[in-house]
Amino acid sequence: MKICLLNSFYSPDIFGGAEISVQTLANELKKQDVEVFIICNGDRDKIEYINGIKIYRIRTNPFFSVNQYFSKKKKSYFQKIVFKILDYYNPI
Repeated sequence: MKICLLNSFYSPDIFGGAEISVQTLANELKKQDVEVFIICNGDRDKIEYINGIKIYRIRTNPFFSVNQYFSKKKKSYFQKIVFKILDYYNPI
């Protein structure tokens, strides 16, 4: 059986409980000999393996960088508005 798990982010990009839950689920399914793969956002398109689980990282918005968005650097009100507009409506 093959199972695809979709989430905004996946390890090592862990920003909350959803990423931890998906990682735990994927690892447990793998232990039960289920073929698991993950599709998530990334800084660029790439395929990688973590603990034997195939990860498809897809850059969905050319204006958005995972590291840039979740950096500790304070963003201006204008930057936040622009990001939200480009996040909800991607003209590309």
